[in-house]
Amino acid sequence: MNSYFFTTLRFVISHFSARRICRTVDVVVISLVALLGGSITRAADLTIQETIATATRAKMRVLESRHLVLITDRPERRGDGIEEFPGYFDEAVEQWCKRLSIDTVIAQPWKTVGCLIVDRNRFRSIGLLPDSIPPFKNGYCNLDRFWLMDQSSPYYRRHLFLHEGVHSIATTLRHAETDAWYTEGLAELLSTHRIEDGHCVLTPIPESSADVQQLGRIEALREARLSGKAKSIEEVFASPPDSHFHVSSYAWNWAAVAMLTEHPRYAAAMAKLQQGPLDQSFTARLLASADINQEILVRDFDAFSDDVDYGYQFSHSAVEWLAEESLTDQKTVVVNSSRGWQSAGIFLSRGDRVRFTAKGRFTLGSISPEIDQSGSPLTLTSEADGITLEWYRGRPLGRLLVSQWIDHAPLVSSRVAKPKDDRLKKDHGHFDARPGFFILETGQSAEFVAAFDGPLFCKMNDFPRSLADNAGTLDVTFKRLDSQ
Repeated sequence: MNSYFFTTLRFVISHFSARRICRTVDVVVISLVALLGGSITRAADLTIQETIATATRAKMRVLESRHLVLITDRPERRGDGIEEFPGYFDEAVEQWCKRLSIDTVIAQPWKTVGCLIVDRNRFRSIGLLPDSIPPFKNGYCNLDRFWLMDQSSPYYRRHLFLHEGVHSIATTLRHAETDAWYTEGLAELLSTHRIEDGHCVLTPIPESSADVQQLGRIEALREARLSGKAKSIEEVFASPPDSHFHVSSYAWNWAAVAMLTEHPRYAAAMAKLQQGPLDQSFTARLLASADINQEILVRDFDAFSDDVDYGYQFSHSAVEWLAEESLTDQKTVVVNSSRGWQSAGIFLSRGDRVRFTAKGRFTLGSISPEIDQSGSPLTLTSEADGITLEWYRGRPLGRLLVSQWIDHAPLVSSRVAKPKDDRLKKDHGHFDARPGFFILETGQSAEFVAAFDGPLFCKMNDFPRSLADNAGTLDVTFKRLDSQ
């Protein structure tokens, strides 16, 4: 009993502010009642019960679990999965509490009401969609009440349902009042999921497009890169409060929160920050953190948005920005097949002519349906030219890619400019206004001329989700030739 009381008291004090006194009192009341072993009827409980009664009289579907009352006018259809929503919600709450540093004791009595709407007017006519709620296209949350419009995609219906659920628990139990990029990015991160063996599993970065049908966040980032409309992390941080009305903003907000929470360089600092107040000072405190190098932060975000794809894992794709030196003669670097872009430690100036040669063999996982003579899965072995059994982004799997990181875009006079050198179009199809990787050459051996001033990077071409299955290295020797 005493342990419960002091756990609750620490939580309240750590998240207390004058602006939040009403919400905090509610948490205290719940906790004291549980502490004393009694039971009382709170106004919020009456409201929930009255809401259920209103919906029942209107012959709406009412589904309930520990943390959720779901009301919908969607006709019951066999196999539509709606009856599973309360169970998914309770499973998600457990995962949200870990992410948001919410003590499970505090979360235990928490409950919210969600309305899945087909006909807005029907909800309005019985008072379940008050006139005080502003117009919304897909979803809206007001503390422990949220509303969402029915969706044609089963996945996106669940995603939107969980997205508004994140807002509900964050605003009621963590009193979240952060900037738009974090508020919406967090909700996107913690609503991205897949259903696995009948359970809801959060997947901050989805492994496959099939898992998140019609979500389109990664596709939006790729399209922004192709069209020269990619955002810097500073631009994301400065997102206005109404930015969530624009679909592309969800993608950029998700990307920022995903990188900060999943990247090994920022995960610990972000977790520590999220334990404190989620208020309007959140962004400023993030940038003021001694654990955050803002220059590297900007570069890391550009690298992520330039290379992001399904199954992206920061543990294998996070870039290490090593010190570089000019190539005066030749240098041999080791390139790991299980990692994304890797610094060669070489800085090239525009016009430098270089030849490279790669030696070695490595494996690219295995093909499960195919077995070798021993009865084991067939292992895919490759050299630097790659294998044409499968392609990724227009190139053979396993093919060595050599690129430069371009920090600035000196040829750009607008968001997208026509490059002077047509070779600048061969990777993205456009000249990207944001910093990123520009592929110079590929394969086992080639010569190239540096397109800009910038460091040299290498990797084997592969799906990000498959890097963990790879093993082996290449020795790549770079030799400086006479400059042009």
